[in-house]
Amino acid sequence: MALGRGRRLAAPTQKLAQANAAITVSQRKGLRIAMGHPVYVSEIDARTNRVTLAQRQELMKSSLIANQLNWVTSRAISIGNSFNCSAKIRYNHPPQPARATLIASDQLRIDFDQPQSAITPGQAVVLYDADLVLGGGWIEAAI
Repeated sequence: MALGRGRRLAAPTQKLAQANAAITVSQRKGLRIAMGHPVYVSEIDARTNRVTLAQRQELMKSSLIANQLNWVTSRAISIGNSFNCSAKIRYNHPPQPARATLIASDQLRIDFDQPQSAITPGQAVVLYDADLVLGGGWIEAAI
């Protein structure tokens, strides 16, 4: 059975994973579903209790929107201005080259040089200039 792009499953999330197990974006193991090829969690909608499954390549995104920003740099960052940086989207993920643009007083768009796997809303993103931390925020959306 071929998985269509972003196939939505109507089953409650607890039927996909073992009882009381957390499901995360990019998860492949423990879903208790056989498709004939690997599938990954690409989206979780807690409001409707739905999980979207996708093939690995569909987890790749080039940009993200972050909010609840916290700056630790003395560099002046103005709305509409862009700057080069490295961005880290997971604890064990190496910082990746990117361009960041402040699009509102508390909203940042980050465009990566190369698509990244499993940019996950709710996770932190940290911006660097070499080894210097510039600041960060919480990932609102992968785009």
